[in-house]
Amino acid sequence: MINTSKTWHSPVNTYWHIQKLIKKIGYDVVDKKTEYQNVREANVGFVMASILFQRTGEPTYLQLYKPDPPDVILMQPFIEPKGTNLLYLVEITSYIGEPKESLLEQLKRTKVKPNINTLSEEYILAVNIGIGLNVESEYKLIRDYLNKNEIPFPVWTIQETQRRPDTIARVVIINPKIKKINVNIGEAIDLFKKSGKPDVLYSRRVSKPELVRLEKSEKCHEAPWETIGK
Repeated sequence: MINTSKTWHSPVNTYWHIQKLIKKIGYDVVDKKTEYQNVREANVGFVMASILFQRTGEPTYLQLYKPDPPDVILMQPFIEPKGTNLLYLVEITSYIGEPKESLLEQLKRTKVKPNINTLSEEYILAVNIGIGLNVESEYKLIRDYLNKNEIPFPVWTIQETQRRPDTIARVVIINPKIKKINVNIGEAIDLFKKSGKPDVLYSRRVSKPELVRLEKSEKCHEAPWETIGK
């Protein structure tokens, strides 16, 4: 049972807060310091929300969740039936720095252990790949391992491949099939802005599911990592 927070951040609002922090302390600090793990998780969630919006046409919002799992919850609000929203539970792991083992070896040791389903089929396992790391040759090996062991959840890798002049992220879905998607972050943000959807939504807890409401809010002055549990 997942008790979600009340605050849901759009990709636009999340990106704005991430960029504000990066301008203040720099990419390297956010990329490497352990105290900014929540920021890195918000960045992964933002990219995934943008892709889901582009592919489904449904506005997708996010919030961070503690204690994990999941690390991030993605939400697509439905008008009908009343009181229902589509949730994606996202567990995030990182493959960054100077790894001493292959990506497949790390996943087998931590998140997709042989004969042990660490996550249910309601989850997406997202892997934050460090910028500059080349794991292209591993995708087929990972896919074959996941299929052989009947892993019930999809696995996505997310990697920034370019930061200037435009930020480009590459997402590879490797279970059950390999699918590669390149996302221009600027274009994704612009697409959500043009949709006219709110920057932030607040959910109201009520006695009956059919009475649940998502209320529009102005720009939230708190970042996603500051509204955990609120």
